[in-house]
Amino acid sequence: MSGTTRPRSIAYDRQTLRHPNPFARFAHVRRHKTAVRFATRYLAPHGSILDVGAGTGALLGEIGAARPDVTCTAFEPYMALSAPGLRHVTALDVLQHHSVDVVSAFEVFEHLTPSRVDGCLAEVKRLLKPDGHFIVSVPIMEGIALPLKEGSRAILFRRSSDYSGAELIAGMFGRAVARTENPLVSHKGFSHRGLAARLASDFRLIERRFSPFPWLPWWMNSQVFLVLRHP
Repeated sequence: MSGTTRPRSIAYDRQTLRHPNPFARFAHVRRHKTAVRFATRYLAPHGSILDVGAGTGALLGEIGAARPDVTCTAFEPYMALSAPGLRHVTALDVLQHHSVDVVSAFEVFEHLTPSRVDGCLAEVKRLLKPDGHFIVSVPIMEGIALPLKEGSRAILFRRSSDYSGAELIAGMFGRAVARTENPLVSHKGFSHRGLAARLASDFRLIERRFSPFPWLPWWMNSQVFLVLRHP
């Protein structure tokens, strides 16, 4: 494999808030601000938040800075935290039943297989207080954002898209595309609408917001936020 085609290792912030593509960077900045706004809105005074798949903890650290009265716990089994003042856990079974006011999962479910989605939701139901909130964000891998995302990713990583031409067209029109075999490294075939239907079988949806343009339909946006509660 030549040096021009070998996949590159790109720092996470270069894929998100410092993305070289100004349109992708704008979408990620808006997503980040929306995540902080939702979390701080639904956190009770002196409450607690558990961020599932917290990464470096930067987002959770910003939530904690905006709400210094709350307890912030990061569930992150793979990465080291860089944000100070966070409680770090690498397993959810160390947390008590119904002990958390807000469980957040920002850009997590697109990386999980169906069986891992089921396991994660079971843990969320166990940990969330009866009056708590479950906040989820995932990418929209359909509509007009799909070719833009795939083109930007291909340039950044210097590799071809995971989608064929026919799959890109199908995805742009909201039709199903075969899911990738390894969701850890690819968003191919992920359906935010399918996930919303799955979540609705276990939780009650109370708010849905698209980003970065909440006044436009889903197929003209790049992310969706879902706020849920116990049924």
